[in-house]
Amino acid sequence: KMIREYARKVKNDRSAAELSLEAEALESGRDLSCIDKYITFVYPERATLFDYFDQESLFVTVELPACNERAKAFEWQQGEDIKLLLENKLLMPEATELFACKEEFAATLYEHKNIVVDAFAVSLGADVRLLGIFNFRTKQIAGYADNIDLLCEEIENYYRLSFSMTLACESEASVRNICNMLADRGIRASTEDGSGAQLVLACAPGIAGFEMTDMRVAFLSACRSGVQAVRQAKRTARSAKIKKSSGEAILSYSELSVGDYVVHINHGIGQYLGLDSLVVAGVRKDFVKIKYAGTDMLYLPCNQLETISKYIGAHAADGEVKLSKMGGADWTKTKTRVKAAAKEMAKELIQLYAARLRRPGHAFGPDDALTREFADSFDYEETDGQLEAIDEVSRDMEKPYPMDRLLCGDVGYGKTEVALRAAFKAVVGRK
Repeated sequence: KMIREYARKVKNDRSAAELSLEAEALESGRDLSCIDKYITFVYPERATLFDYFDQESLFVTVELPACNERAKAFEWQQGEDIKLLLENKLLMPEATELFACKEEFAATLYEHKNIVVDAFAVSLGADVRLLGIFNFRTKQIAGYADNIDLLCEEIENYYRLSFSMTLACESEASVRNICNMLADRGIRASTEDGSGAQLVLACAPGIAGFEMTDMRVAFLSACRSGVQAVRQAKRTARSAKIKKSSGEAILSYSELSVGDYVVHINHGIGQYLGLDSLVVAGVRKDFVKIKYAGTDMLYLPCNQLETISKYIGAHAADGEVKLSKMGGADWTKTKTRVKAAAKEMAKELIQLYAARLRRPGHAFGPDDALTREFADSFDYEETDGQLEAIDEVSRDMEKPYPMDRLLCGDVGYGKTEVALRAAFKAVVGRK
């Protein structure tokens, strides 16, 4: 009701039509990709996670530069989105307080009891009063999943230095197996926490090893380190699902936002204007409304979404995309020209790869513990695209012929991290 009342007040016909479509979608129970912009009408009082905890709750806060940067980027993007919605009359002015800003979040956080883990206490700001500062000297320890001999050697060293040790294992079965292997080598260990043993084995998959030197405490890992575990989990998930890039067929209209550019297999590049409900042969159906050059308009039945895909070509971000003309020969000519260019490029690539396969090259070995430790030292969690590129580059480097790979990506998408891993692998592999 509130959306329809606002739509009647809006003087922009296109915005009013879009708001009416959103109201219809909500009334009919359909998914709405932008439904979060109406959250203040569903929940008038803004709530955060802290509202579910009492004042006696204790929070452990880890200050990570990457998280702070992401929070700033999220806040900026939200502000830009809200500004655009207001300009297009697609958001009511009273509904702009959609989320708590980072400063407000931090202020609420520090009203509770906190343990703040940070390299520099001054980074918290002058408003935060610290009751105590405790310093811990730590260092990272490489995982020993691939080298049980080295693990035993390190445990013996820590025994001599009177360290208390916890050894993380992949699973309960791994705990029992490693405990038996250590016993066979004369190393004392326990599988019970609180037993008072100097070495305790625990099921803690994916946790990286570290040492607290001053306190004589070591946390060893007989499994993949945290980053490696995440990477392996992503590899497994990626191999178990069908890949779908932003340029592939759209499976649901909820994946589209009004104004997105789309490509129809027969009609070419158009602009998505939302959903429209029309009566055809006495039956009311929903259609995807797509604008083309001039006054051309396509009403595509929702059951034919597989015929369109998102446009990811030139000027997709700045909106300066030339729309195709329905029924014209331009799109047919464009497809013919692209197919011819693709065939020519494929021919050149085949010749290039054939020549490269005939030339000898250096085959680097598989990643060793040092290479994995280097990869684990990066702060940011890799994206699926980065993981795929890292795997492909590594596999190419392990083949006995020259590698020539072009790494593409927008600014800030992590091309340097992929290249650094390859460079490190090359240096280690030629030692």
